[in-house]
Amino acid sequence: MVAVPHACLVAAVLAAACGLGSAKYNIIFNVVDDLGWNDVGYHNSRQIKTPFINRLATQEGVRLEQYYVYRFCSPTRSTFLTGRYPYHLGQQTEMNLNPTPGVACGINLAYHSVADVLKKGGYSCYALGKWHLGFTSPAYTPTYRGFESYLGYYSGAEEHFTHEKAGEGKSFYDLSNNSGTTITPDVGDVGENGTYSVYLYGNETIRLLYQHKQKTPTKPFYFYLAWNVVHAPNEAPPNYIDHNADINDKGRRALAAMINAADDAMSAIADELKALDYWNNTLWVMTTDNGGNLGGSGNNFPLRGGKYTFWQGGTRGVAYLAGGVVPKSLHGTTYNGLMHSVDWYTSFATAAGVDVAHTGPIDADGMDTLSCVFKNDTTCRQDVVIQIASTDTQSRPLPNTTGVLIEPPYKLIVGYPGWRNKAWNNIVAPANVSALEGTGPHDDMAMPLGETLGDCSKQCACAPCLYDIHADPSEYNNIASTHADIVKKMHKKLLDYAKTEVSIKESGLCPTKYGTKNDPRCLARAEKLGFWEPWVDVN
Repeated sequence: MVAVPHACLVAAVLAAACGLGSAKYNIIFNVVDDLGWNDVGYHNSRQIKTPFINRLATQEGVRLEQYYVYRFCSPTRSTFLTGRYPYHLGQQTEMNLNPTPGVACGINLAYHSVADVLKKGGYSCYALGKWHLGFTSPAYTPTYRGFESYLGYYSGAEEHFTHEKAGEGKSFYDLSNNSGTTITPDVGDVGENGTYSVYLYGNETIRLLYQHKQKTPTKPFYFYLAWNVVHAPNEAPPNYIDHNADINDKGRRALAAMINAADDAMSAIADELKALDYWNNTLWVMTTDNGGNLGGSGNNFPLRGGKYTFWQGGTRGVAYLAGGVVPKSLHGTTYNGLMHSVDWYTSFATAAGVDVAHTGPIDADGMDTLSCVFKNDTTCRQDVVIQIASTDTQSRPLPNTTGVLIEPPYKLIVGYPGWRNKAWNNIVAPANVSALEGTGPHDDMAMPLGETLGDCSKQCACAPCLYDIHADPSEYNNIASTHADIVKKMHKKLLDYAKTEVSIKESGLCPTKYGTKNDPRCLARAEKLGFWEPWVDVN
């Protein structure tokens, strides 16, 4: 372990419990950005050093090894916030919400956030780190959506030290420190002497935990800590870079350093929870938002593909549970039942004693899977919908409904699941793997793929693909031709689900006249403040 200041603690505490008794307890919800399957030590011990994460996942907690997310950032985060599938929120197209500042879109305000729901159950809710769920007006920002405070950034990525974010051809800071109805740029932590993000969010998490203990010691709390590591740019303090000198590849070395920093910060937060006598009444969660970014030195070996794709490398997520509320009988075990990121919302609400009915225009899609995990009942969830799309970013109908459905052991893919070029479809070993016995590059598994939408040389574009992801987790063998009956049954089920799809236009995701295009008022506000900040309904 690399030594770090005790104040460098970070986490995200999500509220409530998993059906164990009547007491309401705390939850720490860590979202590690772009964390790939092979980017944690318990999946890749010969390259990635995460002793704290490893201990919790393999000795003191439960690994969620059949857990699924969306293929990129914002749609998965919308499932955390609302408990709805992306295709019910207008988040199912290729548009990653707010890819750069200026897009006037955000999750429909008619949906009650997880913080709104948990507040009804008596929780204090705090948010830190990456938001990526809209900031057109203050109403879309965390403290207007149920959180008491927010320290973080609104867009999809930023510099880890300076907290700068480029957009519309210019670069401004993206860091806010908000409380209640007050929206305030965090001037003191940006620039050339800015605070490294892991330290920044860790310090604030510890401060809030201590404050909570002083003011409302018996009140349950929910911390949503959305780390911006290991998202590009790959940056870390020199001591962490040096700690990974054995990794020759510069990008991979920096990514390993980032997860090292987060690992130490999480360890410090856990220590603080214990010091404050909270740990035994806390559920600790760690999850990714999508698979590792192959273009940013992330890795998902032996899974195929990565972020942006619907292959397993893009959607089968790293996740585990730990903390004092996890029964000791489950320590060091693996839960092999299905779980989807939409399930956190309903699970936490159920534990808080709050009904999720009437919390938005579409009923919640999640289920109380956490209760199933704690009973080790792997039969609760029968399927997960990874994708459904029949319209594009302009809400125009596509030639055919595309989608991805998992009904173990099978995965049906209708439409091209890849991204941009065939390199994103490979089963790729991590960079600098010469020392890793038995793991060489697997580019030979990549098929020749076309580049045009609807091109039948692209896999699954003109005929559904079917994979047995239990026997073939790398999705190498398409068995659709020999399992026509299963393809037919699952395709029908997918089309039935698609009847409730909500387009971007119908969803209220982008309610202004600019739609999915940049709103020029955003840039004008940033030029005035030097920060990317809400630009509608502000003074």
